[in-house]
Amino acid sequence: MKKDIPRFLGLPGIFVPRVFVFCISVFCVFAFPGCRPADRLSGLVPGSGIVTHDGIPVEKADVVFSPVTVSETSRAAGGTTDAQGRFSLSTLQENDGIFPGEYIVSVRKTTYQEGPTPPGGSRRGYVPQLVTEHLPKVYLDPQTSGLNVSISNKGDKNIELKLTGKPDLRPQPSR
Repeated sequence: MKKDIPRFLGLPGIFVPRVFVFCISVFCVFAFPGCRPADRLSGLVPGSGIVTHDGIPVEKADVVFSPVTVSETSRAAGGTTDAQGRFSLSTLQENDGIFPGEYIVSVRKTTYQEGPTPPGGSRRGYVPQLVTEHLPKVYLDPQTSGLNVSISNKGDKNIELKLTGKPDLRPQPSR
């Protein structure tokens, strides 16, 4: 005895869920265009520059640009410096740039090392670290760094972040 397969628009029933899912997917792509990644990135401009500390380029420093005002296109951007102290800014994808606007900036160069052995000598499950900040602590927080940058609608490829002061190079326990 042959079982009847339900049909929808002349298609066997097994294809109905696939056709339905495909149609809904196509509808969503066109009905909600703001959800596509390319649209979220429109408006980004190039942003790059150099970090120096007392005139010497800073290698392996993390630079974070935080927007001064919150808006639809305000997002933080960041980058890491190379051996010459140069960085390129990224917002959502590597080196995609930054939105135009006003920013406050933080800069951090941190190294980590294993902490002391705990009492009893067993390190099992014990992972303390010692943290060394290689730049003055004032630059860790964008609110205290004093670094303000304005990015124009054309971008800025010559941002200069000139840091000064003596860092506290004593290793501190991580929090």
